Amino acid sequence: MRRRLPCVSERRARRVLGQPRSTQRGKAHLPEDEPLLGSERPELVIPVGVRVRAVAVLGNVALQGGYPASEVSSVFHDHAERCRAYGEPAAEYVFEFEDGEVVQPLRHGEHVLRSNNICRWWKTEPRAPETTPAVEVEVHPSYEVLRVDLWERDFGKARLLKAIRWHLEDDGCILALYAVSVLSCAGPAG
Repeated sequence: MRRRLPCVSERRARRVLGQPRSTQRGKAHLPEDEPLLGSERPELVIPVGVRVRAVAVLGNVALQGGYPASEVSSVFHDHAERCRAYGEPAAEYVFEFEDGEVVQPLRHGEHVLRSNNICRWWKTEPRAPETTPAVEVEVHPSYEVLRVDLWERDFGKARLLKAIRWHLEDDGCILALYAVSVLSCAGPAG
């Protein structure tokens, strides 16, 4: 419910309450310094510049719009998320090597899962066949059990990896990446 107070602007009321004006404008804004992908930031480039044989990524979770989801709304949510089908494209990693690119598709349910193990009123505890559960944090057992998964890729031989491009395919999602680790090999970077 919105009610106008005489002689008080929205800007002044929010300043008195200590609330930024952007709080109730509807669209979530991604922080500049966090590795998140969403409609506002559909691509992130991670410079590497070393010879690597393998890459490990901690994250591969959807903070919004993940798999599995429920189309049922509840008294606490006036809208239901669009359900993603198992195998639907979520994002991709493009590994830029000195001798070419390797593209790794990331699909809902196979590589990317929702970050909250609780979907509406049941605990889903899904497992993706291409990732390993790494971290689980129970904020509240009834509605917030968060997860972070580990995804690994072995390239077989050492190659100079210039950068990793992380590109969003499903613009209804917000995806999180917490850490990238590489198995580096001895030798000059260039």
